[in-house]
Amino acid sequence: MTNKNSKSVGRSATDGCRLRNRPERNAILIAACAAIGLLAASAANSGPAESAAESAATDQLVEITVTAQRHVENAQKVPISVVPITPDAIINSGALSTDQLAQLVPGMQMGHEINGATTFIRGIGPSSNGTGEESSVAVYLDDIYIPDGNASIFQLSAISGIDVLKGPQGTLFGRNATGGVVQVHTKDPTFDPGADLEGGYGNYGTFTGNIYATGKIIDNVASNLAVWISDQQHGWGHDVTTGQDAFTAENWGVRNKWLWTPTSGTRILFSGNFSYTRSEVGLGYNQIPRFVAAGGHGYCPGEGGNDGNPQSSPVAFACPGPPGATYVGWYNTQDITNDVGVNKHTTLELKMEQDFGFAKGVSITGWQYVTGHAQFNQDSSPYGDVVTDLVQRDRNLSQELQLISPDGAPYASRFNWIVGGFFMDDNAGYGPNAKLAGIAEGFPTAFVPSSFYLNLEDNVRTTSFAGYMQGTALVAPDTHLTLGARYTVDKRLFTGGVYFSSAIPQIGGLPVCAVAPIACPTTSSTPGAEHRWPIGTYRVALDHEFTDDIMGYLSWNRGVKSGQYDTFGTAAGGPANNPPVSPEVLKSVEVGLKSEWLDHHLQVNLSAFHYDVKNLQFAVIVAGGTKLINAAGAKVNGGELAVKVIPVSHLTLSADLSVIYGHYDSFENAPDYFPPNAYYLGSQIPTPSCRPNGTYTCNASGLDMIRAPHYSGNLAADYVIPSSVGDFDLNANWSYTDSFFWFPDQSMRQPVVNLFNASVKWTNPSRRYDLRLWGANLSGAQYYSAGSESIAYGQQFSPEPPRTFGFTAGMHF
Repeated sequence: MTNKNSKSVGRSATDGCRLRNRPERNAILIAACAAIGLLAASAANSGPAESAAESAATDQLVEITVTAQRHVENAQKVPISVVPITPDAIINSGALSTDQLAQLVPGMQMGHEINGATTFIRGIGPSSNGTGEESSVAVYLDDIYIPDGNASIFQLSAISGIDVLKGPQGTLFGRNATGGVVQVHTKDPTFDPGADLEGGYGNYGTFTGNIYATGKIIDNVASNLAVWISDQQHGWGHDVTTGQDAFTAENWGVRNKWLWTPTSGTRILFSGNFSYTRSEVGLGYNQIPRFVAAGGHGYCPGEGGNDGNPQSSPVAFACPGPPGATYVGWYNTQDITNDVGVNKHTTLELKMEQDFGFAKGVSITGWQYVTGHAQFNQDSSPYGDVVTDLVQRDRNLSQELQLISPDGAPYASRFNWIVGGFFMDDNAGYGPNAKLAGIAEGFPTAFVPSSFYLNLEDNVRTTSFAGYMQGTALVAPDTHLTLGARYTVDKRLFTGGVYFSSAIPQIGGLPVCAVAPIACPTTSSTPGAEHRWPIGTYRVALDHEFTDDIMGYLSWNRGVKSGQYDTFGTAAGGPANNPPVSPEVLKSVEVGLKSEWLDHHLQVNLSAFHYDVKNLQFAVIVAGGTKLINAAGAKVNGGELAVKVIPVSHLTLSADLSVIYGHYDSFENAPDYFPPNAYYLGSQIPTPSCRPNGTYTCNASGLDMIRAPHYSGNLAADYVIPSSVGDFDLNANWSYTDSFFWFPDQSMRQPVVNLFNASVKWTNPSRRYDLRLWGANLSGAQYYSAGSESIAYGQQFSPEPPRTFGFTAGMHF
């Protein structure tokens, strides 16, 4: 009987492993399915994992632990504003990848631009995600910091939990965490065997699959394996120029972990992760409705003069058609070639923990390699004004060492501490053969050979050293004082730039500099540029436990985002004329209250904060790329409320609210692409809020910060109906995001977004099988994943997903 059941389970575990005509993926799937079949077979004799409902003796709120202070703690006892997200919450919300987490975290705004993430928390985040440019919100996959925005968007498969830390976390997580931290925790191997298989289908021809297996290999050695795939074969719209589907997608990957516990005090974990992502979200630019761009077929003579019209140009080319790229439908595009972004991310991690008695020692070694390719039309037109073919790369090595006070120390109830050091070596940039072509670059693809282009090839090497310490002491009955500090030294070396292809002697009888002056300062002999930044951050927190279930805290923090070079901004002059921006400094004061009531049936958390930001880093869009500047200063005030309650048996309700008021207190050099009487139809800015003070600049002092909605919130309800044929789990989620501006001149507004997601899940009495029907964005809300604004190409957007729905079926052993 045992062998028969095991054999049957082995077949079921591999039934979904169908080979497809993609050789690079087939080899991984063959190995993965073989391993999963063995582990699943060994799991057949063990019952399915105990459900959360069965594990709870009563209908009380379950304690959730986080690692916000680099060791495991009850989230309600941590004097930090942290949002813990459980695996069930991820599934129920329909958040299948990291760029959808904002639906669960009010005050968080996530964009998907080109093929990378731009994440904002409480109004703090990057306005550019160029390769080699680190974000203001740090993303961690398990214990490894991901510096590249292209690698920050990935599928959420085999997840054990996610922690979103709000506010500067500069002491324990280092520089570039001024906005906050997103920690994604994946499942570790267990010695008890288990397996989960899931397959599904959704509209737009979307096939999904997830396989997870874990178990003991030999004594003291366990392993797990996770494989996932999502293949959306039909687009949300179509390209009106090529006739092809627009906005298709494919994501797949594999993760393998090995756990070795040679002694009771030693734990060694090795993990490897590979993910592949192909998407058009963040690309596929379209003009916003009712807007007609002045560009759309390049800088052509006869359409302007010496009166300030940015279209004036001496380029001696005949224009291929009438001016003006226009709106062609929310999910449609009109590119000369379909946009596409592809990322490949490989991660290796070795984590070793050793109990020395006086302390626990931890070593975390990480290695990453990211490659990206993005092909898109910046002008969102069929004429190919700017045809961009980016090749991106990032290789990263990191090492962190920690000593942590032991839980069993005689003084543990009165004092705990952590001391650590961090090293990172990162090489990132564009090229080889990252190309900028098209009419606006002086190389109209319809009139000159394909060998005429600008070659973007640069590199930023970052070397970072840091040391840190933090301690928490009992200074009075039920009162703790936390002091922490970190000192970091960053050094960046920037080399390369934009070069003309060797086939270009001159264009249209004119010197190349007359055609594309933005590239003239950069030659193959452009010297490198180097800068060094010493960075100091600190944390002071005072917390008091009024009762076992009520804790209040007050904290002061200083966070710093490192100075950096703009790799994509080399189109504006290379290292010689594109100096680095200064570090962004944020000082915060926060007060909060965390509480539970009614015998752990009601949880109410409150927080209020004030930010003072100096040297806010901001990206200005220029022809062919971006240019980083410092936006002087900003202030942010806000508050948050989170409520969770179990009013009756089997019903859980939650409500979250975020209020943010952020403004620039000094930003006199803000970009202003649409001054009064501009040569653009649809700009609709007769009296701009941003007061013009020069040619395409304005004074944004006192105006709202970008991507900082005043109000955001969500409501969720989960109701489980037990029955003799199994449990039925009904779940509904609603998230609200207030309107906000994408750019400081307030010329492009994101509309109010209401998202409704719902699901119904049936689980059989043995809890071995389940079937789930789901729907996301059921109201069909139309909103932007990215906004772009430039002199020639108007106001463009890339859409977020439309209404989607489908089903998934699962087996658990």
